[in-house]
Amino acid sequence: MKRLRLAAVPVLLALGVATCSDSLSPEALAGTYDLTAMDLVNPANPSQTVELMEPGVSYTVVITANGSFTTYQDDVLQGTGTLTINGDTFTLTSIDDTTTGTITQNGDTITLYQEGLTDWDWDDNVETPGTPADARLVMVRRP
Repeated sequence: MKRLRLAAVPVLLALGVATCSDSLSPEALAGTYDLTAMDLVNPANPSQTVELMEPGVSYTVVITANGSFTTYQDDVLQGTGTLTINGDTFTLTSIDDTTTGTITQNGDTITLYQEGLTDWDWDDNVETPGTPADARLVMVRRP
């Protein structure tokens, strides 16, 4: 059986807003971001992925200058929390969870990568337990 900690997905939505920069600050991150990809990655075979975004569903993250964030799915509030950054590592704290990972930036595109988020049955064999799955989120800042 495929297993995924779905409760972590709203937290992950907000994780992808950080960037790698020498002058990184909440003020530099302030803005609205649209999630363009949310997938699981097989660490043993990075070309094997599973897309988690549902077609036609929009995911948005709003970051304020003080580092707080709000996540939305189809314009409905999903969660809030705070974001801190140390180099290329972020920590996201919400009411239910604290998550860390690495982040990269290419222009207005932010990519978040978190190792070992959950387990996934990569071979679709319900007889064997799931194996580790990493999470990758890609977000684009609105103009």
